[in-house]
Amino acid sequence: MKVIHLKIEEVKPNDHNPRNISEAKFNQLVKSLQDFPEMAKARPIIINQDNVVLGGNMRLKAMEKAGWITVPTLKVDWSEEKQREFVIKDNNNFGEWDWEILKSEFGSEELIEFGLDLPAENFNPNLSPSFNTDDVTAEDMEKAQGNMSMGNGIAQTLDMICPECGNEFQVKNS
Repeated sequence: MKVIHLKIEEVKPNDHNPRNISEAKFNQLVKSLQDFPEMAKARPIIINQDNVVLGGNMRLKAMEKAGWITVPTLKVDWSEEKQREFVIKDNNNFGEWDWEILKSEFGSEELIEFGLDLPAENFNPNLSPSFNTDDVTAEDMEKAQGNMSMGNGIAQTLDMICPECGNEFQVKNS
């Protein structure tokens, strides 16, 4: 198979893509593609014969937001069954991180910048929070709760970053 560069508008997002991405992770993906565009050539978008994305829906969306004119693609000629299987298998994370190697080879700030979620129980990052959590007041908490309001409705989740460890998590509104 050969990588083919197509105009971005020729590549069709998969309306049945079963994966989602948080706004924070999406913005990290956009930044990654802007900072390191060669990454996309090494991992092109997989499309079927109708130019519908089988693998790389979020990358396509991020490339569009980043202003890309053309995108690297690999076109496959698979049966409908194989396409459906690929969509799931391509999005399944089979491996696990070796936290000891990560600790010895990378800094926590670097890993967070690369988009990796660091679990506090397995990783001891050396971050310098921009503020002291002791300074958080009841007024700050009320303001944060107010930020969960969206127009006439209430946000179901809010993306948060722990100021102590840098972990990203979502707070669910009940």
